[in-house]
Amino acid sequence: MSERRRIKETRPIETEYFEKVEQLPPTRREIQSKYFNIVKQICQLSKGYYRIKLEAIRQGLTFKSAYPSIDRVLRLIAKEKNLDYDTFKEQYMRIRIANKELFIEKLKDEPI
Repeated sequence: MSERRRIKETRPIETEYFEKVEQLPPTRREIQSKYFNIVKQICQLSKGYYRIKLEAIRQGLTFKSAYPSIDRVLRLIAKEKNLDYDTFKEQYMRIRIANKELFIEKLKDEPI
């Protein structure tokens, strides 16, 4: 019986219609919380440019798909601070794209 069990375990669990995976992909909420944590951490740092490591958030993530989510997080932070979003972008933080990479530019040294 133990030989039979070992044989079953060594066979790959994959067919034309499905394959076995180790874990589920992250949910939208988990990814959005990663964006929120990244922006919150940058809010506490000094002024400068910060490159967002997209592969650390999700494999295969592009700057085109990450931009709207980070923009949404900046809107939330502006709303939290009772600031107009356009004023917030002009005075505190901006999203930049350069060479197909995503950056956040922090304009002031003090924490937000």
